[in-house]
Amino acid sequence: MKTETEVNEAMTENEKAGIAWWNSLTHMARSYWLASAGTAVVAEAWQHFKREQAQTAVNQEGRQKP
Repeated sequence: MKTETEVNEAMTENEKAGIAWWNSLTHMARSYWLASAGTAVVAEAWQHFKREQAQTAVNQEGRQKP
């Protein structure tokens, strides 16, 4: 069995960011993102969140151009 340190060292930056994101959410926000992604899998909700953020950035960038 791996130690906690070994597990943390093996995680990607994306996995670490996903865990930090999930841990920062309220229960209500967690419920929202799981439902919005149509899943009960946190990693899938994290991917959905990132896609939504990217789409929002694209939309905002398009509005700023004359």
